[in-house]
Amino acid sequence: MSWAANRQTTREEDTVYSLLSLFDVHIPAIYGEGEAHALRRLQSEIEIHPNSAHADQDSDDQHRASHWIVPFERNARFTDRELELAQLQSTLFANDQFTKAAISGLGGVGKTQLVLELLYQLREKHKHYSAIWIQATTMESLNQGYHAVAQRLGIRAGGKDANIQELMQNFLSEDNAGH
Repeated sequence: MSWAANRQTTREEDTVYSLLSLFDVHIPAIYGEGEAHALRRLQSEIEIHPNSAHADQDSDDQHRASHWIVPFERNARFTDRELELAQLQSTLFANDQFTKAAISGLGGVGKTQLVLELLYQLREKHKHYSAIWIQATTMESLNQGYHAVAQRLGIRAGGKDANIQELMQNFLSEDNAGH
């Protein structure tokens, strides 16, 4: 951390992002989040994977455990969206089957906060559920996100031509992948 303390970067977040390989962790680059928030996310990753450079990626326990890969903290001031939360939850968990949903709207109306609150509520009720958040603001961030999640899940890409999305889909479709 002291190595980056006096580092000069064009964007303030890059001071933190430059440390990722040193700690052998990955967080998606979210420009505009500020250095303080990026640092909190980095520290959270380090706490989750304190020995990630030496972790046994082939451990069966790792594949059976739930995974929490959500780069944002819960909004303590989130209020009064119970109807939308209930609708979203009933849509996603209809008939005990996996369902896809799209949340759309103008920027700044609270789509991200709504989904985050749902995830944190589900985490409280169902600790064995997994939540995986992949930033999709650009194709590059989407691809980086897939690779970062694959690394966290211990999925080996197997070369530059490997289809990381297909590898992740196969991994998450296995019986031992959990909920």
